Amino acid sequence: MPKKRKGDAIYDEDPRDDAENADDVSMSQRRKAYVSTLPMPSTPDKINPKNSLISSSPGVRARKSTRQRLYYIEMRELNRRFAKWAEEEEHKLCLKMESGELNASSTPDFYEAQVSMYIRAAEEIKNKHMPGTGDVLTFGANDFGQLGHKERENGDNFEYFPRCVMTLRNRGTIAVACGGLHSISVNSGGQVDSWGCNDDGGLGIPLAETLWIPQHVSGFVPSQYELATGLDDVITWRDVSDKAAAKPGARLSSSVEERIVKVCTGDCHSLCLSRTGRVYFFGAYKDKDGNKPWRDIAPTDDPRKVHPLEKKRRDVAPIGSQDWPIHVWKLDGRVTDIQCGMAFNVAIVSKSENGITTKSCYTWGLGECGEMSRDVTLPLRDTKYIFKANDKPCADYCVDKIESEYLVPRPVLWADSLNKRTVESVACGGWHLLVVSKNVGDGQLTVHGSGLNNYGQLGLDNKKISKEKGQEANCVYRLTEIKSLKGKNIRQMAAGQHHSIVLDKSGKNLYGFGRMDYGQLGIDSSRPKAGSSTFEPTPVHLVPGEPNPVFTKIACGDQTNIALTAGGDVYTWGYGDTGALGHGIEENEDGIQVDCSDEFMPRKLDILKKINKQRASKGKTPMTCKVHNLSSGGQHSALVCSLVE
Repeated sequence: MPKKRKGDAIYDEDPRDDAENADDVSMSQRRKAYVSTLPMPSTPDKINPKNSLISSSPGVRARKSTRQRLYYIEMRELNRRFAKWAEEEEHKLCLKMESGELNASSTPDFYEAQVSMYIRAAEEIKNKHMPGTGDVLTFGANDFGQLGHKERENGDNFEYFPRCVMTLRNRGTIAVACGGLHSISVNSGGQVDSWGCNDDGGLGIPLAETLWIPQHVSGFVPSQYELATGLDDVITWRDVSDKAAAKPGARLSSSVEERIVKVCTGDCHSLCLSRTGRVYFFGAYKDKDGNKPWRDIAPTDDPRKVHPLEKKRRDVAPIGSQDWPIHVWKLDGRVTDIQCGMAFNVAIVSKSENGITTKSCYTWGLGECGEMSRDVTLPLRDTKYIFKANDKPCADYCVDKIESEYLVPRPVLWADSLNKRTVESVACGGWHLLVVSKNVGDGQLTVHGSGLNNYGQLGLDNKKISKEKGQEANCVYRLTEIKSLKGKNIRQMAAGQHHSIVLDKSGKNLYGFGRMDYGQLGIDSSRPKAGSSTFEPTPVHLVPGEPNPVFTKIACGDQTNIALTAGGDVYTWGYGDTGALGHGIEENEDGIQVDCSDEFMPRKLDILKKINKQRASKGKTPMTCKVHNLSSGGQHSALVCSLVE
């Protein structure tokens, strides 16, 4: 299988309380009793986080006792606000029930969104004042610097075993996202770093080319014209008076920028989610044939309009790459999760109305195979267009449709037209989308898929999918229920270029479907035939015939998989030629080194094998590590862990 490069073509190989059965002790009394048990300093400092649950950045690293004190102060304030909100909401709910506006059987889950916010805020408070060590280990191809290690003079830029990214050592990294040929990370302070190939702006650093060492990404300031309402009040571009800050790539003060809590990557682009539920984009989308780059359109109040390397940008949006972060301002609600496909995005958008919270799925980008599950003009490009004199380079594209349809975030459409559902989780493959939703009526979890299904990566039988005139074969244009997963309580999903893996609520039952000829599904002990695939979700076992341990996280690269167990073990399987599985170079029977082999079943990763071997040669004691997060991309993988010497 040839190595993946930029532009590969698409076909390349809160519990409720029942008012009638309430305990003698009121809920407010129980809350007060709970809050009073929290250890608090004797003299609380004033907290003024500008209408936010989190106070301002602590700045210089303080002593441990001081940081612990600040942690208790902020947690007390967080608990006070949450208790006050819950008491008010409960009172409103009781009034509605007394008036007959609501009945007990239809009591909404009014705690759900706020509990999620509470947990996220509590985690941020802990990470801010008492962050973990958060080291990053990477392995696989490094020919474009995507591993974050310096370029070797001999040209051998592959790491076949996990290796520590020294630039990020003890930086408190909480997550890494591996793209096609680039990587980005976020630390406990909400700061973003990126490295790797920057040909299409995927690093968000306008003056960079290929970066072999992680560098800071700046510019996460929202627009005052955002469509979302009810989000935490933060500084917008209207409030930034410093002209120096208006230059692309300028490093802004932490008091100005938003704090990022999640990052994800596509082939040539990146998305970042802030603590307040806002989304930022940089990079470029390529069409399914890997052609001309396209980008989101910046809000009009963003002053960074002139590229630092040219007086005027040659390409006018949506054409060209977006070389620094811009606010995706047309999302009309608080975003709780984001994911990227090859050239499209999905966001879970949360909205509250009359005490009821709903979570919907929004998509945008270049989705030509149904992966956005929306009505868009097809085809995107006239491949038979004959260029005339003075034609623009993009004359064969529907530019106006790209701008007005493709690049505007909008809710997805469902094949069954049932819109009374709330979205629980999402996953993006190369050109396909998976969504877990909960039916509002019966609370049942269902899995739906849309997009490219040429290898059965949607878990659907192409022969049973009806097509409308003009629609391509092997594509599903509306989110369609994967009935073979019904009743399996799927909670977590991951998807690669042409395959998918899903995990149930127990964490023990893992299923794979789609392409499998490089071991992507982990269900065969030997190599399947070229092009082999299955649309039937098939159980994945670490040991055939034996129950799995509990998995806590799963992730997919283009042709690879990586999974973390509750016991701290990491397993990888799939395409191994680039070293993205981390098992090292194999030797044949004659002791001669050969290429890394594919793994057709999950294989336990010896994470510190090479690191501890090198330490032993220097007379040092072996290291230990605890893995917290993981990711896999086009040709490389990454682990976020705590390294202990």
